[in-house]
Amino acid sequence: MVPNPKSPTLPHPDPGTANPESVAAWDCNDVYAQILITNSISKDQMVHVSRLNTAYNIWRSLDAIRKMQDYQVAIAIQHSLFCQCATDNDNIIDHLTQLKKQWECLNILDNKDFHITNIQFKMIITSSLPLSWDAFTEPYIGHRQETTETDLKKLKSSQEFIRIIKEEYGHRKTRKDSTTATTKPSTTSSTYYSNTCPSHPSFQSGNRTLTERIDPAMPATAVSGTFCRNC
Repeated sequence: MVPNPKSPTLPHPDPGTANPESVAAWDCNDVYAQILITNSISKDQMVHVSRLNTAYNIWRSLDAIRKMQDYQVAIAIQHSLFCQCATDNDNIIDHLTQLKKQWECLNILDNKDFHITNIQFKMIITSSLPLSWDAFTEPYIGHRQETTETDLKKLKSSQEFIRIIKEEYGHRKTRKDSTTATTKPSTTSSTYYSNTCPSHPSFQSGNRTLTERIDPAMPATAVSGTFCRNC
C-alpha cells in the first residue's frame, strides 16, 4: 500500500526494533510514492525537492510552494479587481465581464483571507463604474444595519446586478447613437454657397465661368451686373 504523503499514518519503522521486512516494505512504498510525485511535477519544481528523502517531505515542500504562489496570485488578482475602473467611453459590458472573471478566480483559490462576498462584489462593481452611473446603481447597493432587508433591488445578487447594468448600458448606447445621428451637421447650405458665391474658391470649379453657370446660352454681357446674394 502506498502511504498518503499528505497524512502519513505510517511513520518509518525503527530499524533497531522493527521487523526488517516491515522496514524494507515501508522504504519500498515510500520510494514508489516519491516516483509518483516527482513524475507529476515540472523541472522547475524539482529544484525544491531534489534533496528531500521521503515522500512526506517532498509533499510538504510542494504544498508550501503552492500556497505561497496562490497567495501571490491572489494579491495580483485582488489588486487588479480593486483598481480597474471604467470611463464613459469604455465598453461597460466588456468591463463587467472582466470584473466577473477576476472575482471568480479569486474565490476559486479558496482562501478565506481573499474571499469576496456577493455584497462586497456589488460594491466593487459600483465603484468601478463612471460617476454618471451613480444615480442608477445607488438603489441596488447597501443595506440597513440590524434590520431585515426587504428592498428587492438591494436583495439582487451580483449576477442579477450585472445583468441589469448591461441592459441599461444597451439602452444608453442606443439613445446616444440616435442622438448622434439626428445632430449630424447638414452640408446643403455649404454646397449651395460654394456653387453660387463668386468669391468661393470652388465657384469656378470645372473651369466654368459665372455666365456659363447661370445660363450657358446667355451672352457674358447679360450677366455683367450679377452679384452674390450670399456675400
